[in-house]
Amino acid sequence: MKGTWSNINKLGREWKGEGKNIEVLLRKQVGDGNNTMFWKHAWFGFLPFKILFPNLFALESIRNCKVAQRIHKSLDGSITFTWDWKRSINDVDCLHDLDDLESMVQEYNFKEGVDKWIWHGSNSEIFSTKSCRLWIDKQEDPPHRLITWLNWTPPKVLCFVWRLAQNRVPTAANLVIRRIQLRSIYCSLCRLEEETVEHLFYKCPVAQETWRRI
Repeated sequence: MKGTWSNINKLGREWKGEGKNIEVLLRKQVGDGNNTMFWKHAWFGFLPFKILFPNLFALESIRNCKVAQRIHKSLDGSITFTWDWKRSINDVDCLHDLDDLESMVQEYNFKEGVDKWIWHGSNSEIFSTKSCRLWIDKQEDPPHRLITWLNWTPPKVLCFVWRLAQNRVPTAANLVIRRIQLRSIYCSLCRLEEETVEHLFYKCPVAQETWRRI
């Protein structure tokens, strides 16, 4: 794999100085999980978990651990996790991050067989120096929209967008479902309706005014 990364770095050298990273188009497809680093390889989406969940990564005892060391898939398809933290996770933010991380992994489509690299710069999904060069040459105004978006979008924002799409933002309604006691379940901005994701980001008068001004 060192040769592959070397080729990518060589072909994308002219973009590096501008903060453009062609490596986001190469990610792992996980099979048995024995050759994919859980935190450091991009295998769920285009960013590694160490970027999406930096607080959890800081607590990891074995930062080069493989997917197979953290995830165990049973014959019925259910998934269990084996974590090895430097200390117990007690703070709310890390607990929410862990909940989100496990939810993301539960949705991953694990393949049969061994792990392999997937190159999103060609239809064949197989990386080669030629396919990488052809991809670069096709870009009228590099970098590609995907690379641009990933470069300027902070990892926390990417993670929050995923949480929002999955209705996993800690609104009052969702906290009640988790059996967390609150003084009120009404929107903290307008106090008119129950604070759900839909209300807080779309229906709330304050949210609507905010969207109007953007």
